Amino acid sequence: MVAIASAPPLTSHDSLEALIKQASAKHRSDTVAGTGLASGHLTCEQTRTCIKGLVYPATARILASYGESGMKRHDWDSRYEASAFPWTTEPNRFLVERVGGLPPGRALDWASGEGRNAVWLASRGWEVTAVDFSLIALRRSVEFARAKGVRLAAVCADVVSFEPPPRLFDLVVVAYLQLRAHERRVSLRAAAGGVGEGGRLFVVAHHPRNIEEGWGGPQDPTVLYTAEDVVEDLEGLGLVFDEAAMVRRPVETEEGVREALDTLVWARRTD
Repeated sequence: MVAIASAPPLTSHDSLEALIKQASAKHRSDTVAGTGLASGHLTCEQTRTCIKGLVYPATARILASYGESGMKRHDWDSRYEASAFPWTTEPNRFLVERVGGLPPGRALDWASGEGRNAVWLASRGWEVTAVDFSLIALRRSVEFARAKGVRLAAVCADVVSFEPPPRLFDLVVVAYLQLRAHERRVSLRAAAGGVGEGGRLFVVAHHPRNIEEGWGGPQDPTVLYTAEDVVEDLEGLGLVFDEAAMVRRPVETEEGVREALDTLVWARRTD
């Protein structure tokens, strides 16, 4: 694999694509073959360098592929292939309430799915990098962004093993990333590491009490967590927690409006 250090500086979107093609020339990823998108299989460090040096793309693109494909990725690809936007295309209501008044900057959507939050952020003027390990979901997010006339950069990577460039983003969004405790801690700490000085971290997830008292969401209690769990996971990273609580989210169903119980964390970096 070609080393990033020996490559020319990333001064344009075209040079980024050329770098990816060069790096993947001898190491093609079957995952991205035949997509017709600007993609290549890079190492973790190469992908971080691409994100950090990215001059924002002229249109929505999948820019890089990183990580070991496995059963989990295959399962999610199959799930997304079975139904387009199985949940909603609308952004998370709690994200809208907290971010709607912020000046746009550079945002990271961590485990972005089909891009409902990423596309909304891009429509508000944010420069968005969306990361997810399902190529099918990322292709949907790219198509969704193009349909909305906005731009985003998409990276195919496993958020348990991948780390974003440190302190690069003004906003990091983690929405409904439901993992068991160890993987959750690793992934949340990686995401939080991407929050820059003065930046914000938004985390929303299904709360453990949702199984008995709420509606929808996973029924496996081992992947559900509280705001206190998130705060503990992120201890020592220099974040100030402005909100850390359980919140109630109305959900429109065929039987009428139901209520889901979510975990919400809204934090900022002051150093």
